Amino acid sequence: MAQLYAVEIEPEVRAWLEALPAKHFLKIDEYVGLLAEHAATLGEPFARHLGDGVREHKRLARPNTALLMTSSCE
Repeated sequence: MAQLYAVEIEPEVRAWLEALPAKHFLKIDEYVGLLAEHAATLGEPFARHLGDGVREHKRLARPNTALLMTSSCE
């Protein structure tokens, strides 16, 4: 298995994640796992390349709630 990319979580995002129902947390955890494995190559529908190694990640965390993340691979 290839080395995983590090995923940094801001304190306010961590608090939001901890407040999610387990079902929604597990879905986000699965998505972050994909990001950690394929950060430099993850494409649509999971991520959109913005240029210069920056990608936008937008997924539904629960109905009517979106999770937007950006990542940079150097």
